[in-house]
Amino acid sequence: MEIEMRESFVHYIWQKQVFTTHKLYTHHKESVEVISQGLFTGEDGPDFFNAKISIGGQVWVGNVEIHLKSSDWYLHGHEKDIRYDNVILHVVWENDVPVFRKDGSEIPALEVASYVSSDLVQKCHNLFLPKLWLNCERQIKDIPDIAWLQWKERLFFERLESKIKPVEKLLSETTNNWEQVFFCFLAKGFGLNTNGEAFFEMAKKVPVNLLFKQASSLLQIEAILFGTVGILDPINDRDDQYVKSLKKEWEFLKYKYNLTAQKAIPLKYFQLRPSNFPTVRLAQLAAWYYGNHHNILEFLQTKNAYRLYKSFEVTTSEYWDMHYVLNRESTRKSRKKISSEFVQLIAINTIIPLQFAYQRSKNAKSDAVDEIVELAMELNTEKNAIADLFKKLGLKVQSAFDSQAVIQLKKEYCDRNRCLKCTVGKTLLEK
Repeated sequence: MEIEMRESFVHYIWQKQVFTTHKLYTHHKESVEVISQGLFTGEDGPDFFNAKISIGGQVWVGNVEIHLKSSDWYLHGHEKDIRYDNVILHVVWENDVPVFRKDGSEIPALEVASYVSSDLVQKCHNLFLPKLWLNCERQIKDIPDIAWLQWKERLFFERLESKIKPVEKLLSETTNNWEQVFFCFLAKGFGLNTNGEAFFEMAKKVPVNLLFKQASSLLQIEAILFGTVGILDPINDRDDQYVKSLKKEWEFLKYKYNLTAQKAIPLKYFQLRPSNFPTVRLAQLAAWYYGNHHNILEFLQTKNAYRLYKSFEVTTSEYWDMHYVLNRESTRKSRKKISSEFVQLIAINTIIPLQFAYQRSKNAKSDAVDEIVELAMELNTEKNAIADLFKKLGLKVQSAFDSQAVIQLKKEYCDRNRCLKCTVGKTLLEK
């Protein structure tokens, strides 16, 4: 059976130097002694920087490029890129064409297929055989605990890095106004995936200091949020008393603070549970700011899960006990408390990324970052299909730290077949 080879496997061979012999030769039978394989940069340009290699008895210092076939050099257009002028060795699985420098000299090629054990090739092949869920689903539970823990920590921070990019962008746009940025992303969290963007755009239009100015009136905070998000029409005869009061406050505050209603992103209700209706979540967000009108920066520094949960024990106005939407009374009374599961989502997807971005902006010491990890370990894992999958495979997914790590693993490595960039895949090959 023919085995499909991958460039990532050739990359792995060179990085780990897993050759069957120390006696290596170029395609022209020149001896190759690897003094240093170079530094993998992970950036555009040659794969390994500043390698030190003896070729035919002469020591060279320069870069190493990895390809499946030597003809890929031309396929990728490297002959036109000056960054590849200093390549001293071309490491390939198959040397199908010669590759030349601009001065006409040929770049030595090391064809590694002759120096790799068939057992290692078979292991790589087995790793990429189609599976039900993951390439390594039968072996992943056998990974040593210390290797798995270190890999989870790296995955956790990789995911955080991707989450804080929009935070840093908004910080730049607001001249590092952390309270405004906190408000925008907290609002987005309350909107969930369905209405998050609408809430986010609403929050960007509302200077957060207005909420603090109206801190003594829950109705006025509600009016600002409901009005700006664009669901308060002019007063009409069908409005109940609460809605009339809400609209009256909005008309006054809109004029006083020069606010405008957003109309670009309509709110969505379809396929949402009533407890997740945007009207309910906006009422809860208003109640949160009404109950937490002290320094918001405290939330960017607290590492106490209990403190976070307590801050979300807020009470919406009585109107919402009998309503899920405006002007339509429910047949059953229901206090619109913020559930612990929802707080958990906010903590994982909003608070922790904001804390990480805040500590980075302050050039915090490693202890402060370690505390963020500890906070994530205190929070329960969110309920999702990816966390459940890894549990089924025999792994312990017991906290938000674990679940965020395996989400990153599944999406960025497993789904993209990046097994040879993954600690799990590399460990399985090395066993």
